[in-house]
Amino acid sequence: MKMKQFDTLTNGDIVLSATINNGPYELEVLSLGALIHSLKAPDKNGKIGDLVLGYDSAEEYLSNKTYYGMTVGRFANRIQGAKFNLDGKVYELDPNDNEVNCLHSGKTSLCWKNWDMELLELNDNPAVKLSVTSKDGEGGFPGNLEVNVVYELTLNGRVEITYTAISDKRSILNLTNHSYFNLSGNQEKNILENEIKIDSDSYLEIDDKCIPSGKILDVAGTPFDFTEFHKLEERINNTPTGYDHCFCFNNWDGSLKERGELRDPDSGRSMKFYTTMPGVQMYTADFFDEGMLGKNKIPCIKNAGVALETQFYPDSPNHEDFPSCVIEAGKVYQYKTVYEFSVVK
Repeated sequence: MKMKQFDTLTNGDIVLSATINNGPYELEVLSLGALIHSLKAPDKNGKIGDLVLGYDSAEEYLSNKTYYGMTVGRFANRIQGAKFNLDGKVYELDPNDNEVNCLHSGKTSLCWKNWDMELLELNDNPAVKLSVTSKDGEGGFPGNLEVNVVYELTLNGRVEITYTAISDKRSILNLTNHSYFNLSGNQEKNILENEIKIDSDSYLEIDDKCIPSGKILDVAGTPFDFTEFHKLEERINNTPTGYDHCFCFNNWDGSLKERGELRDPDSGRSMKFYTTMPGVQMYTADFFDEGMLGKNKIPCIKNAGVALETQFYPDSPNHEDFPSCVIEAGKVYQYKTVYEFSVVK
């Protein structure tokens, strides 16, 4: 385990990097946005590759709106009209998405903050703990909110992410990690040959601004049916603009369950994901800005990675029949997501 300076922001703040290792696996986390900067794992031939997209500098993370690897909140995803009603009061948020909706909590999102960071050992595994505070009214959200995120790396290739939060007012909360995975370890290669399976018989219908209509649709007979493994390229062309959709997990009860698996046939790498959350937003990076550069100044291509953001449903504060993201004052909330890496030979 080691911690070092990664970069300095234009305001003089120092961005730290923490790297933890366990067996052949390595995870690097930045204090900026509590983000995953790199995640290294072996392929079927033992070759180590970096499986997440990212940038070379802190300012690139701040200036590009890809949210690479970031911890997003207070509310991940979109809220229609950049407002919600809680206990009879309307809360106005930052309309940063098409100047109408709020995406990932706008300009005061937790992902833009420089978190406190420390190294830990949990269950004989190396870990990184990051902490941040969001003040009452920040971004329009009620309550002084304290958030901790712990990344734990196990010997058998599990990246365990635990979110803990408490607010002094009744509020809403929806935290996720926004990593884009490319299991080939080659960001110059797209992910369309990857196979994915998702424990979901239904998904949310959305409009052209990715806002849920409120209808929960059956995946059967549609390009959204991943109840069995399918290559992304088999189905993505049958969608209007690729995937940026929320899949609703079957039999959600808040417990930690395996909810899907991503495979890269060429490298043999597999990534299973487990979560306590009710859904996953799958985004296949169909709208990257042309000319944008990633790590090692390699151009970011369309479909260079797939984000699998475990979370509450988008716009859930405005839909009473969606799983509730409301948190009570003074109560500690904990959510967990696990990404488990292995090789399928």
